[in-house]
Amino acid sequence: MYGALAILMFIILKFWYANSTNSEVFFLLKPTDFFINIITSSTSIFKQDIGFFNETLNIIINKSCSGFNFLMIAFLMLIFLALKSKNLSKFTVLIIPISLFISYLFTVFVNTTRILFSIYMNHYVGNKFSWMHQTEGTFVYMSFLIILYLLVNQFLTKFRNEKFA
Repeated sequence: MYGALAILMFIILKFWYANSTNSEVFFLLKPTDFFINIITSSTSIFKQDIGFFNETLNIIINKSCSGFNFLMIAFLMLIFLALKSKNLSKFTVLIIPISLFISYLFTVFVNTTRILFSIYMNHYVGNKFSWMHQTEGTFVYMSFLIILYLLVNQFLTKFRNEKFA
């Protein structure tokens, strides 16, 4: 039942995202922009039509780089990993909110990392190749999804083994 509810949430949120604006994904854009500004000692301004513009770094952080798709994939992955673990059955009602919370925090961290990596690549390699931005984003997101899977799976395995020991 919870798996079906998670998939339904995923579908509804994907439809919502398809028609959302920069203001509606502000909950992802603002924390990412905040950490980028702290780490790079720069500032940016938010404009509804373009997102966060950082003049110093000459970058825009908008809906297309909000990390929403990563958030949804991480959310589903966490839910199904937790549902697979039989000894979490008494916590089943908490799986969806906890998975959403963890995937949100992880998304902000990963998205900040991805944007910093992109800034670094642009500074040292330049923007010579249009495909490079997309490729590095895919690499960073996929790498962190694998890391998240391994960490959570290890935690759940350890939790299961300790419970039966």
